[in-house]
Amino acid sequence: MIHLFWLMISLTWRDRYPKKIFFITDMLSSLLDVIFYYFTSEAFGRAFSSQNYFQYVIWGEIVIAIPMILFLSSTKALRSSLIEGTWEILLMNPHPLYKILFRLQWGEYFREVCRLILMVGLALILGAQFHFHDVLKAMLLILISAPLFWNLGLLSATLFIYTGRGLGAVQHLSHFATILAGVYFPLTVFPSWLLYSSLLLSPWTWLIEASRKESFDYKTTFIFMGASLILSFLGPWVFTKGLKNLAKTGRRLQLIN
Repeated sequence: MIHLFWLMISLTWRDRYPKKIFFITDMLSSLLDVIFYYFTSEAFGRAFSSQNYFQYVIWGEIVIAIPMILFLSSTKALRSSLIEGTWEILLMNPHPLYKILFRLQWGEYFREVCRLILMVGLALILGAQFHFHDVLKAMLLILISAPLFWNLGLLSATLFIYTGRGLGAVQHLSHFATILAGVYFPLTVFPSWLLYSSLLLSPWTWLIEASRKESFDYKTTFIFMGASLILSFLGPWVFTKGLKNLAKTGRRLQLIN
């Protein structure tokens, strides 16, 4: 299993970074993001009279990174298989396809962890302070909510299988969700209707808001646990039904967004 894990990572990285310089520039771009947030906070952070704007943004980026990668992983793997012409080969694999799509993105998960480590390191150098109990709380929330975000992504991939469209829309949805989650500014800047909609409907918002509370948010934690449990059964079931419908109709998938 460990050998397979490293094999998938090496294959993904070889495809994404044919030369070492590509990996270095990718990581440097993440460090530039941190520097950009720092100088932005120096210029506009006075509006945050009660908190450090730089730390506010960096914390939001760190907390939402893994859930967002999980959400996008199935559609990314699906898109890659169509571009590379390996989709039909994946369909012939005896293992469940949704598990294969998850494993195909192991390299992306590992890359994201490397990126986060670099971002946190530079943020600490620039003055950010992360308390141990806040980090532990955020890690627990991310771990509990991980099945929820991955299965939401699986449902998005299923929508593409049924309709033949929507991979581009998933990318736009992820950007919109990041903004609505309050990563870059407090939710109070939104109109009341958008604020309440975000708090009611967006799991990204639940995660960010729960991670920023001083005390542990048991209500949100139990919601994540219940939703993760339900979608852990619903996501694979709907995805499998979509594949059966695809085989029944004989339709070929194409990249049309």
